[in-house]
Amino acid sequence: MNFSHHQMGIFLSASAIITQLKLIIQRTYSLIGEANFILDSPSGVAQHIYNLFGYGILSEKIEELIIAGLLVQPKN
Repeated sequence: MNFSHHQMGIFLSASAIITQLKLIIQRTYSLIGEANFILDSPSGVAQHIYNLFGYGILSEKIEELIIAGLLVQPKN
């Protein structure tokens, strides 16, 4: 996919990665209040990360955007 502005492609890539990484840490709670991760098995997490990153290496700019995006907490 080509973008008319290079920075837009970087931003969209980082946003997609942030969304997928947040799935790994997303929790649900059972009826008795026990916390469970949505991806709760080591193989499930490993497969999710492999599907997300494959063999590619992320640029420094994308890494910075991902870290910043993961550090931002939504206000309630």
